Amino acid sequence: MFGFLSIERLHRCLIGIVTLASGWWSLDLRYASVLAATPDISYSRQIRPLLSDHCFACHGPDENHREADLRLDTASGIESVIDPTRWQDSELLLRLQTEDADLVMPPPEMDHPVSQDAIELISRWIRQGGEVEPHWAFVPPKRPLQSRIETASDPTASSRIDYWVNRTMRAQSLEPNPPASRQALARRIALDLTGLPPTPDMVTRLVNDPSPKAIENYVDRLLADPDFGPHVARHWLDLVRYADTHGLHFDNYREIWPYRDWVIQSLNDNMP
Repeated sequence: MFGFLSIERLHRCLIGIVTLASGWWSLDLRYASVLAATPDISYSRQIRPLLSDHCFACHGPDENHREADLRLDTASGIESVIDPTRWQDSELLLRLQTEDADLVMPPPEMDHPVSQDAIELISRWIRQGGEVEPHWAFVPPKRPLQSRIETASDPTASSRIDYWVNRTMRAQSLEPNPPASRQALARRIALDLTGLPPTPDMVTRLVNDPSPKAIENYVDRLLADPDFGPHVARHWLDLVRYADTHGLHFDNYREIWPYRDWVIQSLNDNMP
């Protein structure tokens, strides 16, 4: 639906939000059960959050609290405790499944056991090869291979994205909502890209636009709006703890506002 430039900028718009949200993900029993239904298990999306929740306190990046000189937050560390060719003998699985209180991980005193669903998920991942792919932000995006015939097999799919979304939803017994009205889309898109509701003139222009690219044109106008940069920059500036003052008991002024302006202008200029 959107042109390449719009997708690129929309992607960067969401990176800050997704980066912040990724730290809040956890994997409980229900979530693990849903993920276990998917055919291909992802280390980054499904396995790493489990290890982070249960293992990184003792086998993570903090060298002052690291036990057994083992890091499970690195590919080399992971590869040292799994064996896809003899997956049953993988040290990681043996430590998770043993009933020996001196060997089981996490240790009983941590009172944070790994659920059986989560262990099964890790087991399936090892059987699939135990690939430790890099963080998704460093993986170049590739258009999925899909024929027009597959898309045409779904009469509700107006694009390849719709096809993939619909297929995943129906695998979980869900049905897509009907298309939103242009008035609703005008509000949603404006709030997403500028943080501000659309003006009545903006809504009217979109509703009355007969072009098949009416939505794309609307998005491009918002991406070119000066309010786009400040809205998206908020998330990045929060992440790096930007502030115009020290914010302490000596709340002095700090002359670092050029950095704030540079971030905003870089987003508005669509800097690579």
